[in-house]
This record gives sequence, C-alpha cells and structure tokens, in this order.
Amino acid sequence: MDTGSQRTAISEDAFNAIGLERGADAHVQGSAGVSEGWETECKVMLTEYDQWEVVVDVLPNLPVHMVIGMDIISTGNLSLKYEDSGYTFRFEQL
Repeated sequence: MDTGSQRTAISEDAFNAIGLERGADAHVQGSAGVSEGWETECKVMLTEYDQWEVVVDVLPNLPVHMVIGMDIISTGNLSLKYEDSGYTFRFEQL
C-alpha cells in the first residue's frame, strides 16, 4: 500500500506471470525520477469480496510485485496497527 501513489503498479514479472495484454506507454513520476513502462487492465483482489477492475502501470524495475495506490486505497478504510511485536493490516472496502 502506497498512499503517495495515485495509481496501482505491478512488476513486469507479475505482468508476464498473469498473462496480461500490453497497453499504452506510461511514464510514472516517483521520488527517484521518472519510470517508464506501460499500462494494462487488471483485476485486483484483496479478498473474494474486495475486487477492483483497474488500469495499472507495469514498471519493469519495480522492486516488488505490486504497489497498491490511491486508486484502490481511496475506496475504503485502511488501518495499520502495531501490537504484539507485529503489524495488523486492515482494509475495509466501502
């Protein structure tokens, strides 16, 4: 989850593993500069009840498989709580 990202992004490895279709070129501004990639349509599922059909950015140099941006986060309530030497993550879709 990245509250600084306007849109959700996935890695090129995730794109290839899922077998999505390549869309228009994308230029994404981040804290390290501009990343070049492309767009694709993707279904994002956090649970069987929390699902979104969204356009995501595919970024070949993304160091993780997925970054969930505000396009999804803004549709619900997000909380992160530290307890018992660990974090509890909760997201409730509105």
